[in-house]
Amino acid sequence: MLVNLENHDLDKKYLSKNNVVNLKKKLIYLVLLCIIIIISFYFAFLTTKLLKNSEIIINQNNDLINKLKNLVKKQNYNYGKYTSFSFSNNTLNDVQTEEFNDNLEKKYIENQHHFCKSNDLFVDKVIDNKLEKVRAYLNNISFNMLIYNSTDFVSNSIKESGSWDKTSTNNLISCLNYYSQKKKLPKNEITILDIGANVGWYSLYLAKAGYELYSFEISRINTYILKKNFCLNENLKVTIINKGISIDKGDEKCILHHPSHNIGNAVILCGENANIPLNNEKNINEVVQFTKLSNYYNFLSKKNIALIKIDVEGYEGSVIKSGIEFISKYHVPFLFIEFTEDYLKMQGTEPKELLEIFKLNGYLISNTNFFSKSYLSIKKILKLKATNLYLVYSKFIDKN
Repeated sequence: MLVNLENHDLDKKYLSKNNVVNLKKKLIYLVLLCIIIIISFYFAFLTTKLLKNSEIIINQNNDLINKLKNLVKKQNYNYGKYTSFSFSNNTLNDVQTEEFNDNLEKKYIENQHHFCKSNDLFVDKVIDNKLEKVRAYLNNISFNMLIYNSTDFVSNSIKESGSWDKTSTNNLISCLNYYSQKKKLPKNEITILDIGANVGWYSLYLAKAGYELYSFEISRINTYILKKNFCLNENLKVTIINKGISIDKGDEKCILHHPSHNIGNAVILCGENANIPLNNEKNINEVVQFTKLSNYYNFLSKKNIALIKIDVEGYEGSVIKSGIEFISKYHVPFLFIEFTEDYLKMQGTEPKELLEIFKLNGYLISNTNFFSKSYLSIKKILKLKATNLYLVYSKFIDKN
């Protein structure tokens, strides 16, 4: 009986101790649960706050992006210093309004040769420090060429691959061969206008192939390089003209802005946009001059012009409008034109308007090559947002 009582007391003590342990466990679980709940609420609060902050940041970024877009539309960039070069103006083509003729062409050519032979005019250390010499090549044509040694899309492509835009260059050669065969003309009697020559890839390549070139380049920097490239390669029929092509600008001041990330490329800014405060040391600006393409019509209409290439960062519409005779009267067989809608609008040309000028004057348009099996409608081109257009005068390729 005593043993049973002792066992009973032990059971009671064990149960009591067990209950305390269980109670402690429950309390610990309860505390842990409370901590988890508190942490969950805290993280939920933080998440909500972060989302609100993110939304504020996103809205602020969107506002900033919209402001930047508006600045781009108005061309309100921050620009670098105006350039001041050591070379003499005698090395440039300074005739502004004279109608182009045989005497003026002779002056341009003599100017080029004088540039090559005169050591005092040949060197500009500011620009020369930005250059390096490479061997450019494509297919069976090669030549020496100076390019920018800094960030520049065209120069970097030539340095890495030996050429710039192989597809377009081959397309140009294809259409020129067609013209030569159809007209039964040797290459040296065929003329090409390179408007927006840059440092000279197309001008040098096509001149090296045997064609005659009139190379228009608005930038004094690029013209300096273009002339030095002309000097590196003998017996090229290239007339270099340091002018922009545009409709009449009157006395309106215009600058050419070279962005630091793509120094060889540039955007033209005129009027109020040319007077924006300068606060970026890396960018380069230069005051520029224009001439009308119509000033060259009487002279060039005597030539066998097979092709006009235009790449002027949105000024393509102004080029065409300044020399409508080449479109409405001369009907140059082939036109190769950069077509960037945003740049065109920024420079005051509606893309559709430019395309309609071509269509109304009998040109077929492609975004792949001159001899496309399916030429494109204006609506299709605007929808595709093509960057380059290949135009061919329809009557020139008629088989009949």
